[in-house]
Amino acid sequence: MQSNPTVAQMKHNEEEKLKKEKVVSALHSTLADDVFTTIMYHETTKQIWDKLNERYVGDERVRSIKLLTLKREFEMLKMKERESVKEYTSKLSHLVNRMRLYGEVVDDSKVVKKMLINFPNKFEAKVASIE
Repeated sequence: MQSNPTVAQMKHNEEEKLKKEKVVSALHSTLADDVFTTIMYHETTKQIWDKLNERYVGDERVRSIKLLTLKREFEMLKMKERESVKEYTSKLSHLVNRMRLYGEVVDDSKVVKKMLINFPNKFEAKVASIE
């Protein structure tokens, strides 16, 4: 930039700075708490992007290991007796979304079957009517 910037240049520079701050703010407000804590100290969009890219993409070997772990969690996830349907479906949805982030194709029908199979006995009549 010049040593004596014009008013238009100063205004443009301020607008660009404001845009970047809006993007950072939008990222901070839309990310889940566990993700937010990993990027909250980064100030630029580039730093945030690099951190998110590292977390969710990584190299192929890391991705496949993370996906394998998520698949195992999916298969082992059971609804607890004292757990509400909302809590269980929220956990299941979160897990499925993480699997999809790593490129796994998870059919909705598979998720529904998983839910119906794992509902406790007290929901047996409702499960039968849905099936």
